[in-house]
Amino acid sequence: MAYFIFSATTSIAALILLMYPVMISLKIEQPLNLLVQYPGLTYFVFFIMGILLSPILFLSTIIPSLNETFKNSLLESVRD
Repeated sequence: MAYFIFSATTSIAALILLMYPVMISLKIEQPLNLLVQYPGLTYFVFFIMGILLSPILFLSTIIPSLNETFKNSLLESVRD
């Protein structure tokens, strides 16, 4: 149960700190991107993946330099 709480809170923090800024940038730069057109599905899939990969995302959420690196890498990978 404790691991699920850790995973859920890490995934929620990753949504707020990592995915939300990327979605805002994509919304401005590429409004026709599929991630921007279906934000509910995008956030849901990222949340589920965040639960599964929470040990990896944990460091990206608490260390600012890793946070910026992860956001920049994610933004570059989802651009068309």
